[in-house]
Amino acid sequence: MPALLDGYLTREQLAQELGVHHLTIIRYQQQPDGLPFTKFGRRVLYNRASVQRWIEKHERHPNPTRRSR
Repeated sequence: MPALLDGYLTREQLAQELGVHHLTIIRYQQQPDGLPFTKFGRRVLYNRASVQRWIEKHERHPNPTRRSR
């Protein structure tokens, strides 16, 4: 039987998976279109699926009309 919080990560776990410092995760949260999170009292958790969608939403593609120098 799956645990209730399966699919959620702590700030430290998410930072480790993304290869960034945990303070970077806080900065991502504070952006205007910031990283989604759930807060239970003082505990902050990140839904893995929501984080994946947030990352995909911020995907950028090179401008095909701009020439490299």
